[in-house]
Amino acid sequence: MKTILDTDIRVMIWMQNSRRQWITAVLRTVSAFSDFGIFWIALVLVLYRVPKYSFLAEKAGLSLIMNSLLINLVLKRITARERPFQVYPFLEPLIRLPKDWSFPSGHTGAAFACTMVLIRFLPADWGFFLLTLAVLTGYSRVYLGVHYPSDVLAGALLGVLTAAIALRL
Repeated sequence: MKTILDTDIRVMIWMQNSRRQWITAVLRTVSAFSDFGIFWIALVLVLYRVPKYSFLAEKAGLSLIMNSLLINLVLKRITARERPFQVYPFLEPLIRLPKDWSFPSGHTGAAFACTMVLIRFLPADWGFFLLTLAVLTGYSRVYLGVHYPSDVLAGALLGVLTAAIALRL
C-alpha cells in the first residue's frame, strides 16, 4: 500500500509542477461535465428518446445507477479516504473542494460506466470521443488536485465492471 501511495504522491507532484493555464481551463471544463453525472445522465436521456438507441440508453443508465450506488453509498463510506489536499497541504486543488471521500473517483466511475456501454453499439467516432472524454475526466481529477491516481484507476475499473454487468442483464 505504501508503494501505491508513494507513486500517487510522486505523480501528483509532477502534475502540479506541470500545470499550464490553458490546460487547467480545459480540464476544469471536462471535470465539470461529470459533476453529479450531469453530462452522462443527459446523454442517456437523449439516447433514450431515439428509438434505435433506447435499449442502449437503458443499459447505460443502469450502469450509471449501479456505479453511483457502489461508489458513493458503499465504497467511499467504507474506505473513508481523505482527499489529497487534506493530507498533503502542498498539493493545491484548482476547483471547488469536494466534501465527500476520495476513494474511488465517482466522476471517473460515471464516465467509464456510461462510455463502456455506449461504445459497444454507437459508431466508432462516437466511441472514440466518449472514451477520450472518460480518460480526460479521470486525468482531470488528478490534475485538479482532488483525487489520487489510484482513486481514478479504481473508478475507471468499477465503471468497466458495472458496464459489463449492465450489458449482461
